[in-house]
Amino acid sequence: MMGKFRKLLNDLELKELYLNGMRYTWSNEWEQATLERLDCVFSAVDWEVIFPASLLSALSSATSDHCPLLLNLEARLPMGRRFRFEAFWPKAEVTLLLRWFD
Repeated sequence: MMGKFRKLLNDLELKELYLNGMRYTWSNEWEQATLERLDCVFSAVDWEVIFPASLLSALSSATSDHCPLLLNLEARLPMGRRFRFEAFWPKAEVTLLLRWFD
């Protein structure tokens, strides 16, 4: 059955959306928990063109052993100042570095 499922995904040219947040979507909730990724979302290339700013997130749940998935079609991620390593930093004094980040 898994082979048929994979063939269908390939035939339809579907790909799995990246899951932000939690790595696993199911837990048996024991002390030594078994964690699995059971839930996922697939999309077509055309769908990604229509919704390029989509974001799939896993939420926490107190009432289920599955994490609900939230698909935001218009996610706007804040873009901060980009980090760039400067060659002088390893040689600079600490006070100079603190002024750089203020």
